[in-house]
Order: sequence, then structure tokens, then C-alpha cells
Amino acid sequence: SADDKAPIDPAAYPEDWDVLTEKVVLATYRTSDPDREMRVKRVNVDSGGEDGVTANAYAWYRRLRKQGLHRKVRLTKGASGKVDWHTKETMVGGEQGKGDIPLLLYCPNKFKDMVHSGLNRQSTGPGYYHFPVPRGPLNPEGWMPQSVIDELYAEVRNDNGVWVQIKPRNETLDLCVMVNVACMDLGADKRTFWDSPPAWALPHAMNCEIVTPEVRRIEKEAPPRVAVVERRVGRSSYLAG
Repeated sequence: SADDKAPIDPAAYPEDWDVLTEKVVLATYRTSDPDREMRVKRVNVDSGGEDGVTANAYAWYRRLRKQGLHRKVRLTKGASGKVDWHTKETMVGGEQGKGDIPLLLYCPNKFKDMVHSGLNRQSTGPGYYHFPVPRGPLNPEGWMPQSVIDELYAEVRNDNGVWVQIKPRNETLDLCVMVNVACMDLGADKRTFWDSPPAWALPHAMNCEIVTPEVRRIEKEAPPRVAVVERRVGRSSYLAG
């Protein structure tokens, strides 16, 4: 009905991007310790999509910069065709290379190679994926649906080294790609990274991104750093179903 909240529509509504600020960028997540919650270190966001998405993404990043939150966010875009690099930064939002917004380009094919190498690994170690057993007849209480695993294998690599989608849903694969892109951007892929990790990668007791529930409660009760507009309109055409 017209009173229902509409799904997120990043192409048509610039204010919908501010929902990401409140619900993701400023979020904390519970850990195994009830006295510790973890902040978000980095949010990678695909800046491409339907007409209007890119312009709204750039405008959102500028708002984040005014709020002092832009270092928590990376706007990204997958490169088309074959390239000889994994990631590369360019400046956008103005004349090519002279804009005010950093855009992280990445090679989707190279990162999908990395993801599937990790999926093929049979023992724990670098690149290994620690997925819980999906919900099914053998694990009826599992929280993860089988569709998450199915989406990991929604693409195949052709003879030219290009990954081609063969199933309708590939979100899990894309998310794994973006995690690898973020890790490389933060330097976590380097062999020496764990010899002297930065404060955000230290164990919980010393980690700069860990807060107590009390600190989180105080932050939530403080005046909001960004106004989130809840639109109550008919269903958007951006998300089907």
C-alpha cells in the first residue's frame, strides 16, 4: 500500500544513500564477547548501476566528507576488459583525473580467480573460506540458506579468462570479490601485514574499532550525525519482486 516503506532506490532518491551511513557506516556488530562490539572499518560501494546511481554516489561521498566519515568508505567500479592490474585509483566527479572523489577501479576477473582459488582450498590457511554448514535436511537449525553457497558458483571462467554468469543470482560471489578488493586496498594481502598489524586488525582487547555496548548506547542517544529520511511511497521499480 501507499503507507508501506519503499525499498532502497539508489538511482532515483539521493536521500536513500544516507541510509547506508546510518545503517552500515556507523553500525557496530556484536562479537562473541557480550561486552564488545565491532565498528565497521571500511565500506566498499559499487558506484555503477542504473542511470542516476553514479551521480548520487558521488553526492553521498561529498556528504560523508563533510561529516568526517569519508575515510570509512570506498566508491568502487569494476573495470571492463582485460587489464594488467588488480586495483587502481582514479579521481572522478569532474574532469577525468582531476575530480574531487577517489574511485577505486578493480579487475573483476582477477578477483573472481582469487575467490575461487580460496573456495577450492581444502584446508585452513590463506584464502580459505570459513562458511558455516547451510540450512538443510542435515542442518535444519542452520542460519545460512543454501542459496548463499549456490550464488558462489553462479559464474564460470571461459577459455579467455573471463567469468561469465550462468545463474540468475551471483550476489555472494560479488560480495566475496568486494571483500578481497577491500583487503587489498587496506594492505591486508601483503605477506608482512600480520608481522605488525595496524590497530584496527589487532585482537579485540587492543583493537581500536572495538567499543562497549555502553559506548554504543551513548552514541545512539546522541543527536544523529546524519538525517535519514524514511520514504513512504509505492514499491520502487529498482527492486523487483
